[in-house]
Amino acid sequence: MSISEFHWMGGIEFMSVLSLSLITIVAISVLNITRLSRGKYFPDSQFLVINDIKAIGIFAIIWGIFGQSIGLFSALQAIEAAGDISPAMVYGGLKVSFITTLYGMFIFLLAWLITIGLTNWSRKKKH
Repeated sequence: MSISEFHWMGGIEFMSVLSLSLITIVAISVLNITRLSRGKYFPDSQFLVINDIKAIGIFAIIWGIFGQSIGLFSALQAIEAAGDISPAMVYGGLKVSFITTLYGMFIFLLAWLITIGLTNWSRKKKH
């Protein structure tokens, strides 16, 4: 399954916001890594950037859970309206509903790993 299919299945409005969060985290991280590798260390701005990465990661996981909640609510409304639905269809819907949450968790974990790495690296540069 391709990335575009995952975006479509997970809900384009939620997945695109999560993808923008991921791109932002990667861009900020690359900029910071470049700055640190050149020996340019600014303690105050470094701290703010690390907090920004954390905040975007937290936003991503919350947005993913929010996307799943909206999807499940819509699915449950459709099941209620339709009446009799096969279990396979319900399980398929549950599987799809987890796409945004898993993507948000991935972005969150990546943000925290980057944060840990940048924090340790900037401490070494500081001393």
